[in-house]
Amino acid sequence: MNASENAPMSEVEFLDIIESAQSTVEILQKKENVDLIIAISHTCISGDPSKAEDGILANNVPDIDIIISGHSHTLLEEPVLIKNTIIGASGEYGEYLGVIHISRNPNEDWELDEYKVIRMDDEIPFDTKIVETIDSFKNIVQDEYLHLCSKGGRG
Repeated sequence: MNASENAPMSEVEFLDIIESAQSTVEILQKKENVDLIIAISHTCISGDPSKAEDGILANNVPDIDIIISGHSHTLLEEPVLIKNTIIGASGEYGEYLGVIHISRNPNEDWELDEYKVIRMDDEIPFDTKIVETIDSFKNIVQDEYLHLCSKGGRG
């Protein structure tokens, strides 16, 4: 929630996460008529979940059904449940794959059926097409953004 403080020269404006999430949820529910809201987060769920950024988000925007947490590289072997929000995190650098199965209960609320993290190791075969696609995007990011940034330009 302090991204703008950490990158004051980035010329990127960061809006309040709670206000932005709440207004987005309202649009999704009222105008788009969605019934499942998943937030992909680049904040954190490490430490005390009620004080971590994703826990604060779940407490303040309870209509988010699932938060997939990233930035802190936390591996949650069990999900964090805050109100009706399921928070999952599958570690760092693609070492784990997170799996969440949910279903609707009689009250039309989403309910967690299964949560697990699967270690990505040599037991799981690579899909060469996916690896090629990932590599092509890595090259684009390197050539069009990171390379310019390292030379003092803007990406």
